[in-house]
Amino acid sequence: MPSLVRLYILLILLIIGSYLLKIPVSAMMLLVNQNFIFIYAFIIIAYWKTETSWLKWVFSVISLVSLSFLISGFTWKIAYPIFLIGFGYFRFLRSTDKISISKNPASGNEIARREDVRKSLVWSSTKLKNLKGNL
Repeated sequence: MPSLVRLYILLILLIIGSYLLKIPVSAMMLLVNQNFIFIYAFIIIAYWKTETSWLKWVFSVISLVSLSFLISGFTWKIAYPIFLIGFGYFRFLRSTDKISISKNPASGNEIARREDVRKSLVWSSTKLKNLKGNL
């Protein structure tokens, strides 16, 4: 099933569920807005990692203080964005083969095949760089 159809079905289910459970629009807006606050937190972390001057400490502390005031009003509802971040990180790890879902570890032949594919990719990328350098 295409992903847009899945999202449409999920949207319809959310609308029906919010109507039947009598969830106010303000509560749904609060859940959506706190996701943006977590994005703001990741922006602070990215700034702190990329900035090299002493000012990073000043701006990071000021930003974290303001972020703490924003997050303090969410109480138990903070579990929703933490779940979303954790689920996304789990999917990322699964897609990059950093964790194995199956109970059986990869066989020696499979590991050797992966090594061969990686070596051929490295070889072809260096060959492509050499060709570009000659042009």
